[in-house]
Amino acid sequence: MRGATKPLLNVVCVGGSTHVQHVNPQGEISSRTVFDDVEHTIDSQGVQLTQTEARTTSQPEAAPSSEDLREAMIAELIETGFLTDQAVEAAFRAVPREVFAPAGTPVDLPYAIHDALRTRFGDDGKALSSLSAPTMHAGNLAQARIQEGQRVLEIGSGGPNAAMLAHLVGRTGTVVSVDIDEDVTARTRTGLEQLGLTDRVEVITADAAEPLGRGVFDRIMVTVSPWTLPQTWVGQLAPGGILIVPLQIAPGLQRIIGFREQDGTTGLGVDRARRIRPAAGH
Repeated sequence: MRGATKPLLNVVCVGGSTHVQHVNPQGEISSRTVFDDVEHTIDSQGVQLTQTEARTTSQPEAAPSSEDLREAMIAELIETGFLTDQAVEAAFRAVPREVFAPAGTPVDLPYAIHDALRTRFGDDGKALSSLSAPTMHAGNLAQARIQEGQRVLEIGSGGPNAAMLAHLVGRTGTVVSVDIDEDVTARTRTGLEQLGLTDRVEVITADAAEPLGRGVFDRIMVTVSPWTLPQTWVGQLAPGGILIVPLQIAPGLQRIIGFREQDGTTGLGVDRARRIRPAAGH
């Protein structure tokens, strides 16, 4: 039939060879030959092209974007029941977690919902710092019930949690993030600068066991795992405030406990507790 395009014959014979020829509507001929499952591309002049030359017109599969990874993480957190609060969901959506990961980290690793990402190691190879798993962040933030305009202290810095806290407290709120490790606070500060959040997050390098001199806080979120609750932390909690801490109950066993300041004189009452598998991080 005049003007019709001849069909492309594409047959591969394993162990032999097959010549495939295609004629386009303009009469131009292209062909390729397959020898023992290895495909060779031949141009219209009969010159065999290298693999690189033959693939110059093909597009590699695009890597998932940060937005795609965030949406996939959020969908998985919702599906598995870890993420139920809409404000926390919006905070997750607003924070690209990879900006707080060490240079060279594959972009998808910070989005594995059950896995902490180790970010700093000691001379003995043991992890000194990590970014907590998204499931941990989701549970802690929901348990803290953070409101816009509040003052929040994060003990144990790292980045993603501080950034999400900044979105939860809004422009009228304040977040103070403290860590004893200068490398950790430097990485946190750099990531917050990239996200434009330094106007509401102050990052401090200090020992959180000592008073910080920043007044009291409506919420205190601890990301390290102590065996006891320092009185220093209790003393920085505002009346009616909530303190979230992953207490070590036994070797390899933690409980994330929410303590609520009762009346400013009698100390703390347990607001809520939940069991977790141990995983340090921020």
